[in-house]
Amino acid sequence: MGKTCSRKRIGIICLVIAVLAAILVPVAYEATRQDKRKDTGSKNNDGGINTPQAPGKQTQRIDCFPENVGLTEDKCKDRNCIYDKSVTIAGVPSCFFPVNKDYGFSAEKGSSTTPLGYKVNLQQKGNSPFESRSPRFVEPTFEVQFLSENLARLKFYDKANTRYEVPVPLNIPKTRAEASRINYEVNIVDRDDFAFEIKRRSTGTVIFDSRVGGLTLSNQFLQISTQLPSSNVYGFGENIHKSFKHDLNYKTWPMFSRDQAPGWTDL
Repeated sequence: MGKTCSRKRIGIICLVIAVLAAILVPVAYEATRQDKRKDTGSKNNDGGINTPQAPGKQTQRIDCFPENVGLTEDKCKDRNCIYDKSVTIAGVPSCFFPVNKDYGFSAEKGSSTTPLGYKVNLQQKGNSPFESRSPRFVEPTFEVQFLSENLARLKFYDKANTRYEVPVPLNIPKTRAEASRINYEVNIVDRDDFAFEIKRRSTGTVIFDSRVGGLTLSNQFLQISTQLPSSNVYGFGENIHKSFKHDLNYKTWPMFSRDQAPGWTDL
């Protein structure tokens, strides 16, 4: 009798365990599956998730929707950018690049010497903001040419594809300038999040700094950004200038020039 009761109890216990297992396993699987769906961020070096972060100041935002037509939160996020309409400064974009630069590039270690300077291979990280409409560079390359004591040429190109270049001959030196006579330095200051700077040797003043982000290399859309060392900026011809000094409050200034005066209307 005792053995029969014990067997019944064991059978009931096993049945209860089987029922609980049948309930808990699908629940645990569903919870895990939901977590994976939420895991849309990119992985960092520690295996964690990189959450897109906005720049510390509104004036450091780089516009991710420059056409500014039909902007919505969904369209902004489709470009892997941040959407924030709570701006307090006129002209500041509400769709902008994150500071962690998951969309940017990394530079391979080392560089290759060229007749005029050096070149570095780049690797794109994540998707370009304009991937759907403008294919990315397959083998992006950054090349620096030291042409004279005051002239450097910086070039981004795709080694895998020949892209159109304006067929205008450039009257530039054919040999590399002597290193001892160059008045500037061109340095790669960040290889993980590719960035470079141009610095005056005499004063140490940084006159071009791409660490602000926003670098985009694609077949039909090219973009590079710099943090200006001063608000005193002049030039950019073929524009109606209401003042000799340029307005830098998120105003667009075309830079292509043909040495031709503009018409007497606002362009």
